Amino acid sequence: MNVKPVPAMRDGAHANDDTMFTHLVAPGVSAPNHQHFFNWRLDFDVDGESNRLLELNTTNAQPALRDRVGEWFGMGRSTLKSELSARRDVDLATARRWVVESSGRTNALGQQTGYALVPGENAPSFQTPTSAPRRRAAFLEHQLWVTLFDPRQMYASGEWVNLMREREGVATWTAGDRSIVDRDLVLWYTFSVLHLPRPEDWPVMPAHTAGFRLVPVGFFASNPTAPAK
Repeated sequence: MNVKPVPAMRDGAHANDDTMFTHLVAPGVSAPNHQHFFNWRLDFDVDGESNRLLELNTTNAQPALRDRVGEWFGMGRSTLKSELSARRDVDLATARRWVVESSGRTNALGQQTGYALVPGENAPSFQTPTSAPRRRAAFLEHQLWVTLFDPRQMYASGEWVNLMREREGVATWTAGDRSIVDRDLVLWYTFSVLHLPRPEDWPVMPAHTAGFRLVPVGFFASNPTAPAK
């Protein structure tokens, strides 16, 4: 943590430290709120280079079904068709996830072979869009971006975060709004660890696990770890 000395020896009504923005982690030692951002470049080739991206959102189906009990819910699938439409964010209200599927290959059940990106811990950037971090690291504007494969594009921010021009990287690469249907796709996924310091983080911070999952969805026709019959 990035700590600073403060007069306060303990939290209390008359502590000099403002506990909304920074937190006492030891007598006379305070640490401010901050975020850690991780961006992953995911170059998918699901059964070949011709892929498409689906977004899955789950909602209650009571209005559509006139369901008096209110227990039915349904998952809607929509194809994201262009780079701008694929600038997306995590939505816990719909358990949002994304599936990259083959354009032409199916499993034994006739389903398109695919892999899902299932979000884990995440949070939006709490800096304003005009702040220096957001201007330099424009990929923070959304948690998911999609581009067409280009071996020269390796980092979401451009080659160097601090040395590039503002709004370089995926913000520039997707501005042309190219079609992403049946193409060679690269997904750029950003997740954030929101660190609100606590005394247990000091003086040695414990490990923190965060990330996401890539899971097969229709890529197999059954559990591949099941014993063969």
